[in-house]
Amino acid sequence: MAKLLLIIFTILSISVFAQNKTDHRDHESSKKNHHHSYKRHSISILNGLTFIPESISEHDIDQIQSNRLNVSSVNESPRYVQTWGVNYQYKVNNRLGIGIINDIELEKYAISHSGDILARDNVIVSSLVVYYDIISGLEIFGGAGYEFERDNNLFVWKVGVEYNLFIANDFYVAPELAFDIRKEYWNYTFGFKLTKFFGKLLD
Repeated sequence: MAKLLLIIFTILSISVFAQNKTDHRDHESSKKNHHHSYKRHSISILNGLTFIPESISEHDIDQIQSNRLNVSSVNESPRYVQTWGVNYQYKVNNRLGIGIINDIELEKYAISHSGDILARDNVIVSSLVVYYDIISGLEIFGGAGYEFERDNNLFVWKVGVEYNLFIANDFYVAPELAFDIRKEYWNYTFGFKLTKFFGKLLD
């Protein structure tokens, strides 16, 4: 957890530094890039991998459930899980936005927590977040939500960073790094997001 907090602190520090370096941008530069201004609404599709620092394999889960393996004998190991996401964002202004992030992990695994096995089977994580545009294209976001699973739903804090690269016709592609933090465990997702902006052009 200490390493995770250090990573988050580093991201925020870089963001603040970038903000201070860009606050002096003049109006003429803003006009020059007007054709890349965002519209009010956007919908995104994300494809990525979620890194689970310590997990129990599906095979070991079956062994535990059939009483052929004891929980204390399980060896946890890191793993990557295929993840898809569908997001919506509403731009309040050129800097600030609010949105909903929905991710689904397409695998079955388990976490050992306080001596118990916490099974996770195709979980869906939905979070309400606030976006802040540090410089044009570079956004940080943070918020909270729930991880939904058929047996156990968990409260989640989400923080992350992304950089939107203009393609054409209000389409953008963005690398994204997001952390999901729960009392029981944490993970992070790295992926690429395709975004379509639509609606009224921001002033």
